[in-house]
Amino acid sequence: MKKKDLSNVTEVKKEGILNFKSIFVSLLLSYFVALVLFLILALVVTYTSFKEEHIKLCVRIIASFTIILSALFVSRRAKTSGWLNGGIQGIIYNLILFMLSFFIFDELNFDFSLVLSFAFSFLLGAIGGILGINMKK
Repeated sequence: MKKKDLSNVTEVKKEGILNFKSIFVSLLLSYFVALVLFLILALVVTYTSFKEEHIKLCVRIIASFTIILSALFVSRRAKTSGWLNGGIQGIIYNLILFMLSFFIFDELNFDFSLVLSFAFSFLLGAIGGILGINMKK
């Protein structure tokens, strides 16, 4: 019977699954990219005949893109569990947006759409995490 190589297991125990420095840096990067994309969207809406009814869809697309980007970035620095790192990154990203919206609009709405939003953020983050962990190989 062959012995299994367990050297990777000890590395994971030493470093842990999550790298908080990578999470913080990737959040900053993704929010910066989101800010730039939102500024571009604002210019497009202001100076073209872009219909305002499409703004909500564009905001969701930008947020989805930046969640995937953030998860991809954090999982490229992870040793293992890219999907978990990415999923947690998606939830943290959405949680920060939720807290900011609470401070700006001063109201909390706990409903099913909020649960769907967090589930969707986890799913997008997990997809970005899978892509990121596999891109480094």
